[in-house]
Amino acid sequence: MRTAFRAIRHRVRLVAPAGLFGVILAVAFLASLGLVGRSVPIWVDSTFAFGGIWFGFGLLSWASSIMLGRTIEGLQARMDLGTGWTETRSRRAMARVAAFGAGMMLGATGVGLFVL
Repeated sequence: MRTAFRAIRHRVRLVAPAGLFGVILAVAFLASLGLVGRSVPIWVDSTFAFGGIWFGFGLLSWASSIMLGRTIEGLQARMDLGTGWTETRSRRAMARVAAFGAGMMLGATGVGLFVL
């Protein structure tokens, strides 16, 4: 039970900063538009869609890293390419990108519920 809790805590620490950054960025962007006098409901939809693009890209790339990771690592070893790309680091990076997009979507939704 303890190892499962540690694994969950490690994963949350991995993606939480990126998700929080997405929330803060979306809220700050929409608040600045509100101060300028722009129509916030239209921008809430646009910000949500922009976050959805990042979330989808991160999710697709994360899955691709899992499917093709060992093949790419083997190819790099065979061709003696010293790029340093690994499946693990790629999965972690794409999880952060997906968390950023999810945070933007969450932030836009929160602002939309508050404003609308």
